[in-house]
Parts: sequence; C-alpha cells; structure tokens
Amino acid sequence: MTTLVFNATPLIYLSKVSLIEKLEELPEKKYLPQSVYDEVVTKGKELGLADALKVDKLIKEDVIEIKSPSDYGFTKHLLGNPRIHFADAEVLSLTKELHAIALIDDEESRAIADLEKISNHGTVYLLFCFLRKAIITKKEFMDKLNKMIEEGWRCSTELYSKIIMALDNF
Repeated sequence: MTTLVFNATPLIYLSKVSLIEKLEELPEKKYLPQSVYDEVVTKGKELGLADALKVDKLIKEDVIEIKSPSDYGFTKHLLGNPRIHFADAEVLSLTKELHAIALIDDEESRAIADLEKISNHGTVYLLFCFLRKAIITKKEFMDKLNKMIEEGWRCSTELYSKIIMALDNF
C-alpha cells in the first residue's frame, strides 16, 4: 500500500474546499512531519484559522500521523539548496525514508524531489484519487478545483488546461 506524506498546501486547500475529511476514505497511510504540523495547526490556531482545527481533528482521530524523518543528514543535504524551506525538506526526507509519495505543490521543492528521485504529486493528485474512488464526481472535482483557485491556490493556465484534459479522459 502506498504511503502519503503531506506538506502544508494540500492540507490547507483540501480544508478550504471541505475535502479534508475525505482523506479518511483513502486507504493509504498518511503522515506529516512536525514542522508541517507546526505550520498548519500551531500557527493556524494562533491565527484562528478553521483549517487548523480540521487538520488537528484528523490527527487526533489517527487519520494522519505526525512523523519526522529519522535521517537528519538527508534533510541537511536538501537544505543545502537555498530554495527549499525546512518543512519541505522534512517532507521530502520522510518521503524518501518511507518510500512514499510527497504531496507538495511548491514547484521548487517538486523539482528538487525529481532530482533526488523522490515520488511526488500535488493537491490535484488527491482530487483525482477521490474521483477514482468515487468519493467525488467529475462535477464536484471541477467545483472544488475552481473553489481552490478562488481561495488562492495557484494554478497556471497550462496546468489548468492539462487538468481539464485529464478529467475529460477520465
């Protein structure tokens, strides 16, 4: 079974479009490093963000587990690149350690993951997972995608076009 390691952005935007609870319906093991927890939940609670409470609830219900990488040497190696943030480096390190899939939207971090041969996908991958398992319909997929964009999720017109074509072929 595949394992998923979450960065902040997918958790935040799934929460903003009321899909975060659907993670429970995916059979994969789900993790996030402590640094991502601090970014999403701890800071989010300080700011009074509902997203933080939703993610914290999934952690308390053991849907998502907090787990930091054990190989700090690899994390340090990744941090040698000035374009990667600490939480992103931890996500990629944990992903490599667990032979998992990193769920990360940051283009720089995904490029580094590709260079390091670390499997990675973005938030849209989860929308397709939900669709594949009939957790959402094609219409809900489009509604949620558009809502994510309205909420501030960044998507180039090229990526949006590719998503639409993939959805049409689904």
